Amino acid sequence: METLTADQTNSGELDRLAALVDALPLGSELARAMAYVVATARRGAAVVLSAEDELISPAAAASLLGTSRPHLYKLLDRGLIPCVNVGRDRRVETADVLAYAQRRQADRRQMAERLARTDASRRRLVEELAAEA
Repeated sequence: METLTADQTNSGELDRLAALVDALPLGSELARAMAYVVATARRGAAVVLSAEDELISPAAAASLLGTSRPHLYKLLDRGLIPCVNVGRDRRVETADVLAYAQRRQADRRQMAERLARTDASRRRLVEELAAEA
């Protein structure tokens, strides 16, 4: 896994990369990905590059998820994210971390939709009761 931080790049390099992006065919997935790298670096955020099948440390996985390392170990212990033992250490595939993040996002979206429906139902009931009075 490679992390490119804003202080590791300069605007000249980003300009050259942007020119290469412009030279790629319109609609190219590579162009889209490189344009994202350029835009992200220009706004000062770090860009993390990792192959899907790359084994990463729990610390790196926690960083990708925006959670603490102890919480990530709990997720590993509960089997929510698969891991492999390398000696006495554990490693996780980047793809498994990203899949967990997508599942978590989908679960949060479903919960928000369910709460919105419940809130709408309550509002209708209150309006009906108010109309009867």
